[in-house]
Amino acid sequence: MNIFSHIGPRCEECEDGYFGDPEGLRGPIRPCQKCNCNNNVDPNAIGNCDTTTGECLRCIDHTDGFNCERCSQGFFGDALSVKRPGDPPSCQPCQCYPLGTNIDDQTQLPICNGLTGDCSCKHHVDGRDCDVCEDGYFDITSDDVSLEIIVTFIYCLYTLLVKSFEFNENKYQQ
Repeated sequence: MNIFSHIGPRCEECEDGYFGDPEGLRGPIRPCQKCNCNNNVDPNAIGNCDTTTGECLRCIDHTDGFNCERCSQGFFGDALSVKRPGDPPSCQPCQCYPLGTNIDDQTQLPICNGLTGDCSCKHHVDGRDCDVCEDGYFDITSDDVSLEIIVTFIYCLYTLLVKSFEFNENKYQQ
């Protein structure tokens, strides 16, 4: 048992940066262990992890998860990669085209794969960044406007107008 990881008058709590339940006050006895936030917390900050569960509470650089082990919604990369001082964050913003991408209802951020950055496209939208329409579709700004539907509508309208014209022409010729 590491006595330097305990605090309290009877060493009954884990100090900041450690978690456990050394006296079994909240269940079975669990010795204090160093929190594992995968180097995705500010080492100088206080309260980086829950001292009972070990859950990381202050993930930085757009990381998320119990142990800051993945990129936050709207970001992609390898949250577990080794970083040196001065390196850019491992999690970078997804480059999704907003009009073609599904948006997370809670965060209002684009939905993308946290590892690859591939965006979650709306119906009939394609491309890694959801920036092109599938074949046979156009106008990425609208919802499911199909070229086939428009062509069919125009053909029906044309047919109706031609038949109306023919009817009127026959009517006047008699």
